[in-house]
Amino acid sequence: MRILTLFLALLINVVYVLSGKVYKVSGVGSGSHLNIRSGPSTGYRIIGKLKDGEFIYATSDSGGWAKFYKGYVSTKYLTGASTSNSLKTTANLNFRVGPGTNHSIITTLKKGTSVKYFGRDPFTNSWAVTDRGYASTTYLSGSSGSSGSSGSSGSSGSSGNAITIPAGKGTSFTYMGWQMITSKSSAQYKLRAKYGQKFDSKGFGKINGRYVVAVTTYFGKVGDTLTVDFANGQRIDAVIGDIKNQNDPGCTKYGHNNGQTVLEFVVDKTGGFRGYGGSKTVYTQLPWLKGNRVTKITNTGHLSF
Repeated sequence: MRILTLFLALLINVVYVLSGKVYKVSGVGSGSHLNIRSGPSTGYRIIGKLKDGEFIYATSDSGGWAKFYKGYVSTKYLTGASTSNSLKTTANLNFRVGPGTNHSIITTLKKGTSVKYFGRDPFTNSWAVTDRGYASTTYLSGSSGSSGSSGSSGSSGSSGNAITIPAGKGTSFTYMGWQMITSKSSAQYKLRAKYGQKFDSKGFGKINGRYVVAVTTYFGKVGDTLTVDFANGQRIDAVIGDIKNQNDPGCTKYGHNNGQTVLEFVVDKTGGFRGYGGSKTVYTQLPWLKGNRVTKITNTGHLSF
């Protein structure tokens, strides 16, 4: 009898998880955040923050609080998300309660299965928020890596073109693992094959001393060289190694998160970055980025490959 009771409890828990729901943070306001707490009330400590427009996959919703893999958030600032965007699995793929292989599996879908796609996880950019849970973008069609690239080498940018980034944009920085680009026919793969997969001591991809980055086609195409200027007067040289997917929800011509994430660094997936089994972020490796923002990107030329 005890075994039967335990089995039923487990079954109920599994069904409960499978009935998860995608929410969009809404109504927080520009410059403000939705607190993530360690428990379902304001009496619990704050353990993180979410911004307007970000998506979460909640595994439960009770008493005005939704639970997701990071903690609890008030449903007062959540709306049920909907989307017409869909992606297909490119292999048999596990969908999980959180963005990482350490999280429990909700379901496994066969190769070629369509899922509704809402956007990237706010904390682990290489994982997608879908109606079936969290999944690695590596195995979802339309993604060549964590930037959600379509693999396009087309461009609306051109050499010598300097683009000023509007105020309020270019304020956050993400990263993707260079090893996640696996399509041999893509421009991204061919660029890496020509110049080699090399990283500096901090784990950032480099080609000819330039940071390898992902941006939208507004700034250029794969292989284009850039100079990137920042508000604190810092300047870096870069080369486009991947293209952001502008079909992603919240991605504008400037970048993801309504243009706040203009620049995405390409890093060593095995180098200890958060989301890949470590704790590094672009901010721990390049502290001067914290509180900084991109002010201008100039397309300076192109590397042949």
